[in-house]
Amino acid sequence: MDVKTIYMLCRVYRLVTTVYRAPDIRTAEAAKVIENIQRDLNIALVNKLLI
Repeated sequence: MDVKTIYMLCRVYRLVTTVYRAPDIRTAEAAKVIENIQRDLNIALVNKLLI
């Protein structure tokens, strides 16, 4: 993906939410894993509370 496309995508996403550009792929993947863990924990908690 070229720089112009990345810049345009960031501008579009900023219309909806806050955009954080990771300095490298390793950082981006680590953030993604942490976000997925947080989502899974929240879902598990709500499921437990419903029981």
